[in-house]
Amino acid sequence: MLNGLRELPNGVSVTVDDDLRLDLRWWSSFLETFNGVVMMPMQDWSRPDSVIAVDACSTGIGGICWETNEVFHLQLPEEFLAKNLHINQLEALCVVIAVKLWHHRCSKKKILLYSDNMVTVQVFNAGKSHNAYLQECLREVAFLLCRQEAELRTVHVAGVENRVPDFLSRWHTKRSYEALFWHEMAKRCKVHVIKVIEVPPALLELNNTW
Repeated sequence: MLNGLRELPNGVSVTVDDDLRLDLRWWSSFLETFNGVVMMPMQDWSRPDSVIAVDACSTGIGGICWETNEVFHLQLPEEFLAKNLHINQLEALCVVIAVKLWHHRCSKKKILLYSDNMVTVQVFNAGKSHNAYLQECLREVAFLLCRQEAELRTVHVAGVENRVPDFLSRWHTKRSYEALFWHEMAKRCKVHVIKVIEVPPALLELNNTW
């Protein structure tokens, strides 16, 4: 909405463009389920309720929820790769998929999400972007979090420290990444049961009315 308003000339009637309509539809959809309660932003993030880490490579995505010891990894289909999305867009899509998979567990919670992509971190913390695809990702995530009355804070982490999601995103490229994943999990986690969540290809599409 802000992007559209900045471009409007003063004192002139104009036709509302498609992007502004999408934002208005977002608010219309959200207000149908809004319970009238607005949470005050959390100041103390030293003890988040849930910690998620995600990563993307040029052909795959992956992520982990450390609270539930659940992971996902997906080789991107050829028809999706034909879109030629930038790595920044793929990394943002990882956030969308992670929130879609785990938002139902995050009611009234503080979610800390780690990413090694600086653009992704900046976009989701600021809640704005000039890129149309990243704006779509923001709309999806914001809607789900607002419905759950949850908060998300993204944190940048060096790629070498984002090892588990990195192995998951590259799982399909070499068998050694699967072995590296389990080795890393053995060092970090005492729980032996790790649940792999299937990612339906439909989750790759940002097809809501907003």
